Amino acid sequence: MKAVDPNEVIEAMSGLYQILLAVIATLRLKFAAAVTLGCSIGDMFHASIHVHARPLLEKNISPEYHKWIDPGIKYSSQAVGVFLAWILQRIMSAIHCSLRGAFLFVSSSQDALVKLGYISSPVLEKDSTLFSGAVMLLALIGFLSQASYGFGLPFPLNLLFLPVYVLEFVITQMIGSV
Repeated sequence: MKAVDPNEVIEAMSGLYQILLAVIATLRLKFAAAVTLGCSIGDMFHASIHVHARPLLEKNISPEYHKWIDPGIKYSSQAVGVFLAWILQRIMSAIHCSLRGAFLFVSSSQDALVKLGYISSPVLEKDSTLFSGAVMLLALIGFLSQASYGFGLPFPLNLLFLPVYVLEFVITQMIGSV
Protein backbone atom coordinates (compact mmCIF):
# COMPACT_ATOMS: atom_id res chain seq x y z
CA MET A 1 0.00 0.00 0.00
CA LYS A 2 3.01 2.32 0.34
CA ALA A 3 3.56 2.37 -3.44
CA VAL A 4 -0.06 3.23 -4.24
CA ASP A 5 -1.17 6.84 -4.55
CA PRO A 6 -4.43 7.25 -2.57
CA ASN A 7 -5.68 9.92 -4.99
CA GLU A 8 -5.34 7.54 -7.94
CA VAL A 9 -7.20 4.84 -6.01
CA ILE A 10 -10.01 7.28 -5.18
CA GLU A 11 -10.16 8.42 -8.81
CA ALA A 12 -10.31 4.81 -10.03
CA MET A 13 -13.03 3.92 -7.52
CA SER A 14 -14.99 6.99 -8.59
CA GLY A 15 -14.74 5.89 -12.21
CA LEU A 16 -15.97 2.38 -11.34
CA TYR A 17 -18.88 3.86 -9.39
CA GLN A 18 -19.83 6.06 -12.35
CA ILE A 19 -19.74 3.04 -14.66
CA LEU A 20 -21.94 1.08 -12.23
CA LEU A 21 -24.46 3.93 -12.12
CA ALA A 22 -24.52 4.14 -15.92
CA VAL A 23 -25.14 0.39 -16.20
CA ILE A 24 -27.92 0.53 -13.61
CA ALA A 25 -29.57 3.49 -15.36
CA THR A 26 -29.47 1.70 -18.71
CA LEU A 27 -30.84 -1.52 -17.27
CA ARG A 28 -33.61 0.33 -15.41
CA LEU A 29 -34.73 1.85 -18.71
CA LYS A 30 -34.81 -1.61 -20.31
CA PHE A 31 -36.67 -2.95 -17.28
CA ALA A 32 -39.24 -0.15 -17.55
CA ALA A 33 -39.62 -0.76 -21.28
CA ALA A 34 -40.25 -4.48 -20.72
CA VAL A 35 -42.81 -3.78 -17.98
CA THR A 36 -44.56 -1.20 -20.17
CA LEU A 37 -44.68 -3.63 -23.09
CA GLY A 38 -45.96 -6.35 -20.78
CA CYS A 39 -48.75 -4.15 -19.41
CA SER A 40 -49.75 -3.26 -22.95
CA ILE A 41 -49.83 -6.93 -23.95
CA GLY A 42 -51.84 -7.68 -20.81
CA ASP A 43 -54.34 -4.94 -21.62
CA MET A 44 -54.86 -6.52 -25.04
CA PHE A 45 -55.47 -9.92 -23.42
CA HIS A 46 -57.80 -8.42 -20.83
CA ALA A 47 -60.70 -7.73 -23.19
CA SER A 48 -60.92 -11.29 -24.49
CA ILE A 49 -60.15 -12.96 -21.17
CA HIS A 50 -62.64 -10.79 -19.28
CA VAL A 51 -65.58 -11.95 -21.43
CA HIS A 52 -64.94 -15.61 -20.63
CA ALA A 53 -63.44 -15.44 -17.14
CA ARG A 54 -65.93 -13.10 -15.45
CA PRO A 55 -69.01 -15.37 -15.77
CA LEU A 56 -66.98 -18.39 -14.69
CA LEU A 57 -65.59 -16.56 -11.65
CA GLU A 58 -69.01 -15.14 -10.71
CA LYS A 59 -70.38 -18.69 -10.53
CA ASN A 60 -67.53 -19.98 -8.36
CA ILE A 61 -66.88 -17.01 -6.05
CA SER A 62 -69.21 -15.81 -3.31
CA PRO A 63 -71.05 -12.54 -4.11
CA GLU A 64 -69.20 -10.55 -1.46
CA TYR A 65 -65.97 -10.93 -3.50
CA HIS A 66 -67.46 -10.07 -6.91
CA LYS A 67 -66.09 -6.52 -6.68
CA TRP A 68 -62.58 -8.02 -6.88
CA ILE A 69 -63.20 -9.99 -10.07
CA ASP A 70 -62.56 -7.14 -12.54
CA PRO A 71 -59.33 -5.89 -10.89
CA GLY A 72 -58.18 -9.49 -10.46
CA ILE A 73 -58.69 -10.28 -14.13
CA LYS A 74 -57.02 -7.01 -15.18
CA TYR A 75 -53.92 -7.45 -13.03
CA SER A 76 -53.65 -11.15 -13.82
CA SER A 77 -53.75 -10.30 -17.52
CA GLN A 78 -51.05 -7.68 -17.03
CA ALA A 79 -48.92 -10.10 -15.00
CA VAL A 80 -49.13 -12.64 -17.83
CA GLY A 81 -48.26 -9.86 -20.30
CA VAL A 82 -45.19 -8.83 -18.27
CA PHE A 83 -44.13 -12.48 -18.05
CA LEU A 84 -44.42 -12.81 -21.84
CA ALA A 85 -42.52 -9.54 -22.33
CA TRP A 86 -39.67 -10.87 -20.17
CA ILE A 87 -39.55 -14.06 -22.22
CA LEU A 88 -39.50 -12.04 -25.45
CA GLN A 89 -36.76 -9.78 -24.05
CA ARG A 90 -34.67 -12.79 -23.10
CA ILE A 91 -35.12 -14.31 -26.57
CA MET A 92 -34.22 -11.02 -28.29
CA SER A 93 -31.12 -10.68 -26.10
CA ALA A 94 -30.10 -14.26 -26.88
CA ILE A 95 -30.52 -13.65 -30.62
CA HIS A 96 -28.44 -10.46 -30.41
CA CYS A 97 -25.72 -12.16 -28.37
CA SER A 98 -25.64 -15.11 -30.76
CA LEU A 99 -25.32 -12.89 -33.83
CA ARG A 100 -22.72 -10.62 -32.24
CA GLY A 101 -20.71 -13.53 -30.87
CA ALA A 102 -20.78 -15.37 -34.19
CA PHE A 103 -19.65 -12.25 -36.06
CA LEU A 104 -16.78 -11.69 -33.63
CA PHE A 105 -15.79 -15.36 -33.72
CA VAL A 106 -15.71 -15.65 -37.52
CA SER A 107 -13.87 -12.37 -38.08
CA SER A 108 -11.41 -12.93 -35.21
CA SER A 109 -10.75 -16.52 -36.29
CA GLN A 110 -9.80 -15.34 -39.76
CA ASP A 111 -7.57 -12.61 -38.34
CA ALA A 112 -5.87 -15.12 -36.04
CA LEU A 113 -5.30 -17.58 -38.89
CA VAL A 114 -3.72 -14.81 -40.99
CA LYS A 115 -1.56 -13.65 -38.08
CA LEU A 116 -0.37 -17.20 -37.35
CA GLY A 117 0.44 -17.75 -41.01
CA TYR A 118 -2.03 -20.55 -41.71
CA ILE A 119 -3.67 -18.48 -44.46
CA SER A 120 -2.22 -15.55 -46.38
CA SER A 121 -5.36 -13.40 -46.43
CA PRO A 122 -8.91 -13.65 -45.05
CA VAL A 123 -10.89 -16.29 -46.94
CA LEU A 124 -14.24 -14.64 -46.26
CA GLU A 125 -14.75 -10.94 -46.95
CA LYS A 126 -16.91 -9.33 -44.29
CA ASP A 127 -19.49 -8.14 -46.81
CA SER A 128 -19.71 -11.46 -48.69
CA THR A 129 -22.64 -13.84 -48.69
CA LEU A 130 -20.42 -16.69 -47.52
CA PHE A 131 -19.24 -14.67 -44.49
CA SER A 132 -22.86 -13.81 -43.64
CA GLY A 133 -23.85 -17.46 -44.05
CA ALA A 134 -21.07 -18.59 -41.72
CA VAL A 135 -22.13 -16.00 -39.15
CA MET A 136 -25.80 -16.98 -39.43
CA LEU A 137 -25.04 -20.71 -39.11
CA LEU A 138 -22.83 -20.15 -36.08
CA ALA A 139 -25.41 -17.76 -34.57
CA LEU A 140 -28.14 -20.38 -35.04
CA ILE A 141 -26.00 -22.98 -33.29
CA GLY A 142 -25.29 -20.49 -30.49
CA PHE A 143 -28.93 -19.53 -30.06
CA LEU A 144 -30.12 -23.14 -30.05
CA SER A 145 -27.49 -24.09 -27.47
CA GLN A 146 -28.54 -21.15 -25.28
CA ALA A 147 -32.19 -22.15 -25.61
CA SER A 148 -31.44 -25.81 -24.84
CA TYR A 149 -29.80 -24.78 -21.54
CA GLY A 150 -32.70 -22.49 -20.64
CA PHE A 151 -30.59 -19.39 -21.39
CA GLY A 152 -28.26 -20.36 -18.55
CA LEU A 153 -24.93 -22.12 -18.25
CA PRO A 154 -24.52 -25.91 -18.01
CA PHE A 155 -23.12 -27.57 -14.89
CA PRO A 156 -19.37 -27.10 -14.87
CA LEU A 157 -19.52 -23.57 -16.25
CA ASN A 158 -22.14 -22.37 -13.76
CA LEU A 159 -19.74 -23.14 -10.89
CA LEU A 160 -16.88 -21.43 -12.68
CA PHE A 161 -18.95 -18.29 -13.23
CA LEU A 162 -20.58 -18.26 -9.78
CA PRO A 163 -18.99 -14.87 -8.91
CA VAL A 164 -20.56 -13.41 -12.07
CA TYR A 165 -23.94 -14.85 -11.04
CA VAL A 166 -23.57 -13.19 -7.63
CA LEU A 167 -22.71 -9.87 -9.30
CA GLU A 168 -25.70 -10.27 -11.62
CA PHE A 169 -27.93 -10.89 -8.59
CA VAL A 170 -26.63 -7.75 -6.85
CA ILE A 171 -27.16 -5.62 -9.96
CA THR A 172 -30.65 -7.10 -10.40
CA GLN A 173 -31.48 -6.13 -6.82
CA MET A 174 -30.15 -2.61 -7.43
CA ILE A 175 -32.30 -2.28 -10.55
CA GLY A 176 -35.42 -3.58 -8.84
CA SER A 177 -35.07 -1.42 -5.73
CA VAL A 178 -36.89 1.88 -5.68
